Amino acid sequence: MRRHLPGALASFAFRSACYGVMVWLALWAEARPAPGNQVVSAGLPVDQAFFDAYLSRTASVLGKVTMDDWNQL
Repeated sequence: MRRHLPGALASFAFRSACYGVMVWLALWAEARPAPGNQVVSAGLPVDQAFFDAYLSRTASVLGKVTMDDWNQL
């Protein structure tokens, strides 16, 4: 058992380091803006009553986004 302990610890350290590098790279990739992306409205007509009902069901924190904020988009 003792002869396998250094290899197991080295393996655990290597896997932990790889995981840390993977998480760092993922966060770095998400933080930088993608070139050429634009925020564009699709221009689809949405019934206001339906949109209000949908937003009231799906908003995680009520009152965080007002309808005026959505209408300005």
